[in-house]
Amino acid sequence: MSMVQERRRHLRTVVTWPATVLTSQTQIEGQIENIGPSGAFISFPESPPFEGSFRMVIKVPNHQTMNVGARVIWSTVLSTDEGSPHFGVGVEFTRISDGDRQFFAGNLE
Repeated sequence: MSMVQERRRHLRTVVTWPATVLTSQTQIEGQIENIGPSGAFISFPESPPFEGSFRMVIKVPNHQTMNVGARVIWSTVLSTDEGSPHFGVGVEFTRISDGDRQFFAGNLE
């Protein structure tokens, strides 16, 4: 049995936050499933037509909207109880304000 080595530098917190991915061709609505100071996992109802770098707007409840730069690290197909697939994308933040990074450090468990 092989063991997968965890490469994250920071712990992630489970959340349910809406996010909008902005590319030069489209705007895609998704949901952040977990997040940390250096990245996030986002799920989408349809296969997202993007890869590489993009901008993202994160809508944090009871907090100001965050605008970050990110890049796709990996993607996968997720199964659901209803039988229809969802799609997941692991991203690394490439551009995030110091204030937003401090928010994650101080408010996420």
